[in-house]
Amino acid sequence: MKKILFFSILIALVSCQKKEPADVLVYNANVYTVDGRFSKAEAIAIKDGKFLEIGTTQELKSKYSANDEVNAEGNTVLPGLIDAHCHFYNLGLAQNRVDLMGTRSLSEVLLKVKEFQDARKTSFVIGRLGSK
Repeated sequence: MKKILFFSILIALVSCQKKEPADVLVYNANVYTVDGRFSKAEAIAIKDGKFLEIGTTQELKSKYSANDEVNAEGNTVLPGLIDAHCHFYNLGLAQNRVDLMGTRSLSEVLLKVKEFQDARKTSFVIGRLGSK
């Protein structure tokens, strides 16, 4: 009887283990880790915007309690692609220049400059003739 009581208490204690907190648990995913071996995982635990751990869905679901759980439904998760990489300053500058790409003659250049100036009425014109 003492053994049964001991094992019952032990099982209760083990099953009541408190899980570590996480903000997000992404599971059922195809996670590219980009580590030295380019290994893959199927789940990620995230806290304060940083990865706590990667592993299998079963491992991480048993270890972490998350406010938000995301079933990735087998979709791919890639690390580090957080930069929209827009060059707004250069885009703005380009909008104020005559695009002379593809022109083949002086007459084509002059026509594009005239069209640009007619549309914008600027005090001076900057053109751009890039390489192909």
